[in-house]
Amino acid sequence: MKKSVIAAVRVVTDLIAFVAAFIAMGVLQRIKPFRQGYFANDESIQYPFKSSTVPSYVLYIVSSILIVVTIVAVELTVYRKQLKVKKCRIPVVLYSIYNQLIVAFFGYFVTIAITDIGKVVIGRLRPNFFSVCKPTPLVVSPLNYTLEYACQSGTAKDHTDIEKSFFSGHSSTSIYSAVFLCLYIQLRLPRLSVPALRIVLQVVYISLGVTVCITRIVDNKHHWSDVLTGGIAGFLIALSVPFYIPHLYRKSTEEPTLPMFQDMKPEESSSLSPGSFSQNYAARNQSRLPVIDPSVHARLLLPTRTHVSASQFTRDKLS
Repeated sequence: MKKSVIAAVRVVTDLIAFVAAFIAMGVLQRIKPFRQGYFANDESIQYPFKSSTVPSYVLYIVSSILIVVTIVAVELTVYRKQLKVKKCRIPVVLYSIYNQLIVAFFGYFVTIAITDIGKVVIGRLRPNFFSVCKPTPLVVSPLNYTLEYACQSGTAKDHTDIEKSFFSGHSSTSIYSAVFLCLYIQLRLPRLSVPALRIVLQVVYISLGVTVCITRIVDNKHHWSDVLTGGIAGFLIALSVPFYIPHLYRKSTEEPTLPMFQDMKPEESSSLSPGSFSQNYAARNQSRLPVIDPSVHARLLLPTRTHVSASQFTRDKLS
């Protein structure tokens, strides 16, 4: 099977997987979470309602743009020397960008899916539950615990959303994006000529992720434990996902498969065939050197030796 056919099959498979992931996330969004009851004197769910400082759509758009821009810029930097070679196959750069984006967004969707599953299964009430729902108890237990209630305000979407506090999707998504990008630029560009730039970018990524986490507590959208758990989940996924993608570690001389986070110099890649860029460069220069006859070379460099007999040496010594 031709390599072009294999690449096309892989792209189609990736697209199918991403479509399936979108469908799964849509289904999880529509599943009603497990119904949790409440105590009337529970002050942790009686905070006032506030609008989100960072809405969900803003988080998804900004984090996706940061991932795409960072990966494209880093890969172009890694292959900047190859881009100056006339015979360089430019698609190898696009192939590398494609590989890195697939890994990044695979972990991105895994983070969202795991978060949605946790929300549906646990069904913890948000801190602003009373303000949004204004519940009316239908059945009250002797312990003053209400399991059956009806909301007197808000829409049906609001009634479902207030039962999805654990764990924070904003925290898991933002921390995953921040940690993934920090690891990516740290391990993909270990010899950056301006190391301060790498540190500044990492500080910016982490600051953005932590800021999003703090806003979820300030806006009364999540309990502190929800935010902490979401941050830990995003951190662990960012650490584990790149190391569980087997095709990124497969080394092949036929296909420019680029391992994730590999310290790979542009001269050492397999984009120039046969051999690497440095080998081809040395071969071209060697072919241009003039050919010198070894005998001529010896006469030019070595002094001429004259044979002297023992008797002649003795006469010369006595005289």
